[in-house]
Formats: sequence, C-alpha cells, structure tokens
Amino acid sequence: MKIKRYFAADMRQAIRMVRDEQGPDAVILSNRKVDGGIEIIAAIDYDEALVNQALGQASTATATSAAAASNKMPEPSRAAVAELRKSDAPISTQAPTQAPIQAPIQSASNSTDTRPDTRKSSIYWAQDPAMVEMRREIHELRGLLENQLAHLAWGDMQRRQPIKTELLRRLTDLGLTPALCNLLTEQVGPVEDDEQAWRRALGLLAHHVAVTDDDILNSGGIVALVGSTGVGKTTTVAKLAARFALRHGQRSVALITTDCYRIGAHEQLFTYGRILGVPVQVASSHEELRNALSSLSDKRLVLIDTAGMSQRDLRLAE
Repeated sequence: MKIKRYFAADMRQAIRMVRDEQGPDAVILSNRKVDGGIEIIAAIDYDEALVNQALGQASTATATSAAAASNKMPEPSRAAVAELRKSDAPISTQAPTQAPIQAPIQSASNSTDTRPDTRKSSIYWAQDPAMVEMRREIHELRGLLENQLAHLAWGDMQRRQPIKTELLRRLTDLGLTPALCNLLTEQVGPVEDDEQAWRRALGLLAHHVAVTDDDILNSGGIVALVGSTGVGKTTTVAKLAARFALRHGQRSVALITTDCYRIGAHEQLFTYGRILGVPVQVASSHEELRNALSSLSDKRLVLIDTAGMSQRDLRLAE
C-alpha cells in the first residue's frame, strides 16, 4: 500500500491529481482545508483485511521472538562453574549480575509490542465512520455559523446603507468577484437613489475593462475567444465572421472550434459556416490545432471558438 499527500487549490483539482497519479482505484483516507487550498491523503492498493492480517502476524512474530530471546539466557562456562564451586560465597549472591541482561530484552519486547498498535490505530482513525461523521457535522456547523453571521452583517448594512447594499447585491448578481464589487461600491461615492448608483457603478466598471485598440475587422489575424460557458462566444464568432466576410469576402475568413465538451457545439458552428459560406474545422488537441492553423494560413482572419471555462481555471493559461 502506498500513501501520499496531495495539495491543490480546490477539491476538483486534488481529485484529478490523485486519479492521474494513482488511478481510479485510489482510496482517499482523509481531506481537509488548509491555507491556500485542499489537502488530501490518498492510498493505492489499499486492502483493510490484508493490512489487519499483516499487522497481526507482525505483532505475533515480534512477541514470539522477544519471548524466545528472554528465555534463552547464556549458559555459564565450565570454568565459571568450577570457580563458583570453589568459592566460599553462596551462588545466590551472583544472581543479581543477570538482571541487567534481562531488563533491556524485556523493555525491547514491550516497545515492539506497542508499535503495530499505533500503526493500526492510525489506519482505523482515518476510516472510522464515527470520525468521518463528526468531521462532516463540524463542517456543517461551521457553515451554519458563517451563514448566520453573514445574514446578521447584511441586515445591519441594509439598515444603515440601503443604497450601497442594493448596489452591492446587483454587482454580485453579475458574477463579479467580492473584491471588485466592494471596490466599485466604495468608488461610487454619495448618490441620491439606486439608479444613479447603478449607472455610476457601470461607468466605473467600463473603465476597469481592458479593451484592445486593434480593429479585428481591419487587421485580421488569428483570434481565439475565451470565456465562461453561455456568455456568447460562438455567437460572437459568427457575427465577427459575417462582418469580415461582407467587408473582405468569404474566402478571407475561416472558423475553428476546440469545444469538444458541450453537446451540439460543433453542429452550431458548422451551421454558421454553411450560412456564411466559410470553412469550419474541428481541433480536439494541440496537434490538431496546429495542423488546422497551418492549412488555413492563407486566410486573413481565423476565429477560434473555445470550450467554456472559468477565469480561475488553471487550464486557461494553456
């Protein structure tokens, strides 16, 4: 059995690391939140019955060897017996010299007997249903307390600053991060009503969005659209391709899709391609993408429709 500890930013990435390294047969012994993410302890080739049997045999063998060692004492030599018989002192006075020999053996026997129990208890500790249930209840209690405190703080803020609270709620509904929502709310400043605060916040948000000065419809190139699922990447690709085809001709633009996860993603882009009269290719790997770009090198504009992913996904850097 091989036990290994994994660290990741979230549970999904940690599970992926365990599956990639140890395979689908890996057993998760424990998981907990740590600073910066999740810690998981996983094992491969885990057999509880086999582990218990091996530990029991090791304990029995250790105890037997220790007992045999304690019973087998060195026999005195013939010369020593002769000297003892000649001596006037009684033999019983020499007995204490054997005590230091027995003491270390006995202590070693005691120490070796306790080691398998410690290992066995550590394995049971991670798999104990009572401990798992207790851990789950503690997490639920902590979440309940956090929700209660958040509701109390939110209610107090609604009474003291109702306009700011409503603005913060609307910004959060847009899917913005809490840090950005708080920043925009603080930058709005004093306002008279909710609508004025909302318009001012949208203006500040527009200034935070980085916009390129390059005009894709004039310069062309290779452009990949990246974003979350459902934000309109495929539709935007079709709109850009239509405008570029009207301005420069149908033979100057091509489409590539790398979305191999969403149902019907290929068919949707192929439908747009047939309507616009432009070629469409599918690339499900880095090699296929390079080959597709190489075959479309004569096109002025190549638009790449990607699979939806979060801005926090580590795969976005690829």
